[in-house]
Amino acid sequence: MKESISLFFCHCLLGGILGWFSCESQPAFFGAVAAGSFLYVLSCSLNLEKKPLFTFGFFFSFSLCQNLWMKDLSVPQDATYLFYFGPFLTLFFSLWIAMQSLVAVNLASSLQQKKKIFGFIGLWTLLEYHRSFFLCGYNFYTVSSFLEKFPMLDKIFAFTGVFGATLLLLLVSLLLFDNPKKRANYRALSIIVTLLFVPQFKTTESKIRVGVVQTARDPWGMDDKLYLEKYLTWLKGVKDLDLLVFSETSLPTKYFLKYPDGMTMGELLDCYSLESAIINLSFNKNIDVIVGHIYPGENGKHFNVATLVHKGEVVGRYDKNRLMSVMEKSWDFLPDSFKSGLGTGDFLAGKKKGLLKGKYLYGINICYDDYFGSDSNVFSKKGADLIVSIHNDIWVQNEDFKTNHFRQTLLRSIETGLPSIRTANGGFSGYTLPDGEYAFFPPGEGVKTFSITLSKNLTLYPYLQDRIFVFIAFLLFIWGFREKFEKNYRMRPRRD
Repeated sequence: MKESISLFFCHCLLGGILGWFSCESQPAFFGAVAAGSFLYVLSCSLNLEKKPLFTFGFFFSFSLCQNLWMKDLSVPQDATYLFYFGPFLTLFFSLWIAMQSLVAVNLASSLQQKKKIFGFIGLWTLLEYHRSFFLCGYNFYTVSSFLEKFPMLDKIFAFTGVFGATLLLLLVSLLLFDNPKKRANYRALSIIVTLLFVPQFKTTESKIRVGVVQTARDPWGMDDKLYLEKYLTWLKGVKDLDLLVFSETSLPTKYFLKYPDGMTMGELLDCYSLESAIINLSFNKNIDVIVGHIYPGENGKHFNVATLVHKGEVVGRYDKNRLMSVMEKSWDFLPDSFKSGLGTGDFLAGKKKGLLKGKYLYGINICYDDYFGSDSNVFSKKGADLIVSIHNDIWVQNEDFKTNHFRQTLLRSIETGLPSIRTANGGFSGYTLPDGEYAFFPPGEGVKTFSITLSKNLTLYPYLQDRIFVFIAFLLFIWGFREKFEKNYRMRPRRD
């Protein structure tokens, strides 16, 4: 009994160390150790006799360290009942991911020979794809995230996206750990090496000057009047730009050119003053302005939108497609005090991705949109010049979270072959390029300006998308588990 307890805590300790090593803030060496060790543990867990408690302890501790950013969720100081909401999310999603990992290992370990490996790879990839549709999307691509530690490997995402990279990395590692002397097991590795050397036929069009309005507006206790004055002052100093971008829902007036019922005259006058400053700036200085704001809908609902002002006129609007659970979707079963304390909204999702046409053709991602690679394929197919990605990162005061969130913008650039502009309230603002280059400003306030080259790379991912790799994973899963399913079906008692 004592030996079992000691082994359990050793597994927990190992998982925790590797989870901490894999976080975004850790150096590349730690990431390499975490990647190799984690994949080796996966291989060993498939070949050892079943020890579900040890396996669970390892995956739970690993996920717990990766999910620790959730504990830093911002809540109002007077809502003491919400102080434990962030830690609760950390535990909940760590348990969820650990249970999924345990199920995948236990099911696959009962299979024979290669079916064990291929069945596990298919099931694991499908589980990661499933997790991308929930709040834990911030670490849904557990395996392929290891590649982020090595910029020279980023090119793989241009062909596979995160789930294709997961499938390839598992194929390479598990086959080699299973039998490194067998030549056939190096085929998946040869695919990765080939992808790294495939030319992408880079084209360069021109350079543009961009400004990003960076803010640090606390959602609670903020002085909207003070920020309105700051915005008006910043706009007066803007010049010699092609594009100016505001972050997600960052306007101190909240609304832009359309207002809900019940606003006071003072609130409307504040809206008019900021709107006229933005429109005059666009018209007088020939600057495209992309504004993140709230757009009132029907029946008290809203849209989280980005509006493009070109030559002083509104020429298009994009409604956010992917809404964040809890924060943007009103869960009626939650107490009103709970929803009010978190500042949850009752938003409607946009119907489809689209492009906004001004001086250039812009693809737009708003916050959580950035986590869904397949959604951005339309930008490449319709000839966008660049992606504009606007965010509100003030909700989580954690550097790993902010780094991971910025990382999504870089991945979308690599996958689509397009440059991206990113601006955030309380987060990192800057740019990313399709060859993996990036630069960012740490959280701060003011208008930050820079030049960016409108370069494009030829990529396959916008045409393959996640569906092809999810389909391959499904085929591997069916092939690996087919005999097990048939055996269980034959053993079912039949009713006469």
